[in-house]
Amino acid sequence: MSAIAKQMSTSIGDSDDGDKLDYVTIFQTEDNIQIMLPELGDRLALQAFFHYHNVKFIMDQRNNAEDMSPDGVLPFIRHGDKLISGYGKIVDYIRKKNNIEVQNRLEVEALTILFNEVVNKSELFYTWLDKDIYEQFTKTRYSIGKPWPLNAFLCWLKKWDVSSKIGEAKNIDLDFENLCLELSDRLERFKKFIFGDKPCEVDTLIYGHIKAIYQNHDIYKNLYNIVEKFPNLIAFMKRIDEQIPKE
Repeated sequence: MSAIAKQMSTSIGDSDDGDKLDYVTIFQTEDNIQIMLPELGDRLALQAFFHYHNVKFIMDQRNNAEDMSPDGVLPFIRHGDKLISGYGKIVDYIRKKNNIEVQNRLEVEALTILFNEVVNKSELFYTWLDKDIYEQFTKTRYSIGKPWPLNAFLCWLKKWDVSSKIGEAKNIDLDFENLCLELSDRLERFKKFIFGDKPCEVDTLIYGHIKAIYQNHDIYKNLYNIVEKFPNLIAFMKRIDEQIPKE
C-alpha cells in the first residue's frame, strides 16, 4: 500500500462501515484530462453495477489517484476505513456486504476472466504500445500533475511495465473480435442480457468498456471498428446506458 493510501485509511480511524454497503466514494483520475481507457471502462462498469444494486456514490477526481490507490489500480473506492481497488475486488466486496446472489456463478466468473484478459490486453496495448496513440494521447495525459523530468521517466517506466506484462501482441485484434463474436452470440440466445433477463456483474463490465471505446472512437479506431461489426452488442450497451442516471 502506498504512503498516501495508508494515510487515507488511517486518517478516518475506526469509522464503522456497517453491515450493509449503501454509500461509497469512487476515486479516479480527472475526466477528459487524465483518465485512460482501461480505467474509464471500469469506472463506467462500476457506476452501472452500483445503479442496479442501489449503491449510492460520489466521484472524487484526483490527479494523483494512482498514488492514492492501495495497489496502483484504478478506480478504487473508500467505504468506511477500507480502500478497495479494481472492478473485480469492488464487486466482490459489495456482493458479500449486501448478500447479492449470482445466478450461473461459474459461467459468470469464467466469462469475466476471459473478458478481462482479452479487453485489458487490447486496451493496454493500444494505450501504451501503439506509437501514434502513445505520442498524441497517452504521454500527455499520464504526465499531468508530474514535474519534468520525472514525468518522462514515469511514462517510460509505465510503458515498459505494460510491455512486459502483455507479451506477444500479434493477435490483439483477432482475440478482441473473437470475444465480441462470443458476446454477440450469447445476446442472440438470451436477447436482453448475457445470461438472461437480469443484468449481472459481467453485463455491467461489458457495458462499461464498450461505452468507453465508443466515447474514444476517434482515438481507438481499431477497437471501435471491431465493435461496430456487432450491432446487437452496440444495442446492448445503449440499452444499459439508457437505464443509468446521468451525472
